[in-house]
Amino acid sequence: MQVIEQVPFEEYLRGVLPREVGADWPAESLKSQAVISRTYVLAMMNRSVYKDYDVTNDVRSQVYGGLQAEKPATSEAVEETRGEILVDGAGAPALSFFHSSCGGRTETPPYVWSDLQNPPTDFESIRDPYCRSDPYRSWARDISAERIQNRLRRAGYRVGTLRKISAAKESPSGRVWSFAVESSRGRILVPGNNFRLAVGPEVLRSTYLTDLRKKGSVFHFEGKGWGHGAGLCQWGARGRAQEGHTYTQILKAYYPNSRLVKAGSPGE
Repeated sequence: MQVIEQVPFEEYLRGVLPREVGADWPAESLKSQAVISRTYVLAMMNRSVYKDYDVTNDVRSQVYGGLQAEKPATSEAVEETRGEILVDGAGAPALSFFHSSCGGRTETPPYVWSDLQNPPTDFESIRDPYCRSDPYRSWARDISAERIQNRLRRAGYRVGTLRKISAAKESPSGRVWSFAVESSRGRILVPGNNFRLAVGPEVLRSTYLTDLRKKGSVFHFEGKGWGHGAGLCQWGARGRAQEGHTYTQILKAYYPNSRLVKAGSPGE
């Protein structure tokens, strides 16, 4: 059974923002999130015409908490930016990816999603020192070989007993573009973001790795940031707002080739 909720567009956004960012964050960072969340939904609606729904309510799209999640500060950010979106060079809603923390440098979408149709050209990989207050800017994790091989199998990869995992190729931003996985069944290449999602994005926080080695029955990962790294860095937007940047300046920093326009919302 598939349950699909239909909700007025701007009301939907009021249920998204408190689940994506802290309601106590600076107002300008909340407004930047309102614009990109609004833009993202419009872009996905254009790409979901053959589906029964436009977006999911979890991290596969953006997290939606409904009426009970609403907070005054985030609802105010939605209202103050009502109808404002980012558009690409052709005037269409930009595919405004975002993530929790870039760890100091953002990524471009083709290095995250190799199968992305019509990859957006609005992105550039930028250095971003503003997310330094993110508690997960640097992290370390030991993950058992058994968990990794089981998760890879569940994701459809034919692996045996794991022997070695290494970075086969890196993107220009320094993230692992593809992992080489060596097991008793041979060697395979797994796209970096696919590997992260298979292992668990809450466990392997990013592919921006600074160390990867095998220690007995576990693999030791060290890295920076949380998420795929493309588009707006939420902790970076928070840091920029704390430094006095307006939401329009924040958006321009992360989407330099997009334009901010007031286009209205569906149904208005």
